[in-house]
Amino acid sequence: GRSALSLSRVVVALNVNNIAATIPRRSYFDNQNDSPDVQLVENASSDPIPATREKKLREVLVTLKSRNTQNEPLWRAHTYLSRSLVQQQRFPEALDEIEDALRIHLGSENTRGGGVLLYERGCILEQLDRHAEAMKDFDLAVTELAPGDPIYVQTRIHQATCLSKFGKKDQALKYIKEAMFYDEDDMRAVFDYSEYMLAQDPKSKLALEALVRVLSNEGLIEAHAECFLRAGTIFANRNLPRRALSCFDNCSVLDEDHKGLALAIPKIEEQLIRLGDEPEQQGSEEDQECIKIWSVVPNATPLKEGGETVEDKQMKRAGRFERDSEHLKIRDKLASSSPNKVEPIEGKGDAASPHAKLAGGEWTSAFNLGTTNDYAAKQKALDDAQIEALKKMEKDQGPEMMAALNAMKEEEKKAYEDRGSHTPT
Repeated sequence: GRSALSLSRVVVALNVNNIAATIPRRSYFDNQNDSPDVQLVENASSDPIPATREKKLREVLVTLKSRNTQNEPLWRAHTYLSRSLVQQQRFPEALDEIEDALRIHLGSENTRGGGVLLYERGCILEQLDRHAEAMKDFDLAVTELAPGDPIYVQTRIHQATCLSKFGKKDQALKYIKEAMFYDEDDMRAVFDYSEYMLAQDPKSKLALEALVRVLSNEGLIEAHAECFLRAGTIFANRNLPRRALSCFDNCSVLDEDHKGLALAIPKIEEQLIRLGDEPEQQGSEEDQECIKIWSVVPNATPLKEGGETVEDKQMKRAGRFERDSEHLKIRDKLASSSPNKVEPIEGKGDAASPHAKLAGGEWTSAFNLGTTNDYAAKQKALDDAQIEALKKMEKDQGPEMMAALNAMKEEEKKAYEDRGSHTPT
């Protein structure tokens, strides 16, 4: 099966696939030129394996140079060689080849194809994080390409990416909208559009609609994990945690190492633990429209055979939620027993806290009152010994539990007196 992609690899994959798939072949270059040398280049460039194609094209270049051939077959060969190197993610070498192609093309009688070559060099410079230089090539390319032309559309998308690097989001969005106007089915443009709309409005319904379009299309499958993450963010911002968590689970099915999940899932899980069996708020009319828009998206299928599904994740979580809900109830009850938050006693560490006494000396600092509410930190701190301590507390409900609670309150009062604080009533 296919390995999951992290967000950084998604960006590279999008750009590499974009360069490889959208760059046109002969129709952009040829001017009814079917010379034997051109045919030789075209035949070598047709091999489907990038490394094999590279080898054949290098051999062809040696042959052409030995013949002192005309310019066009040479710059075509360098262009196709550059594309083969791009597909192998060898960007510095690819840049050398495309620059050779551009240099030779300037001396060619056939001026067709210059805009495409500039576009290709811009894409490679973009991969090398040389965005200012890439932007110059893209700006020149659009002057040589007809509006609506497929490469014109792609150039606008890449211009938007560069502009966003410079913080010019409004201009970037303008170019994305233009790309979508000329080609409403270009999923790269739709995907980027969702990002810009989400930056403008963290609850954006328009962004959600764009994400649904991308997820309904198989043409940009490497971006689907990021689409689910963005959708989950929208639902979280709309205070719809159950739908948000479902989106995050789908993202995890496709890319379990996605960097956005480390913060997103624990935060939503804590909201849902506190929500318990209570229904989500109905929300606004627009919330309901967003729920309806999203309802057509099916759960993601694991990329690896036998991989964990969304349903598997939800079943595992159900038991843990029930346990953790009880833990939070205990903690909240303890908090309500004192008007002030209780910190660990200075100089004695967590084991000396009233909570540690109650839990047999094994209460984690993550569950001490006055510490962070970060649920991820609590989960990490909760080892097997602490779980057993909590189970013991839950088992001792009734008189023994009340006696423990009273003892804890006495310990709290003593702690405040020892620290010179006021005594809770």
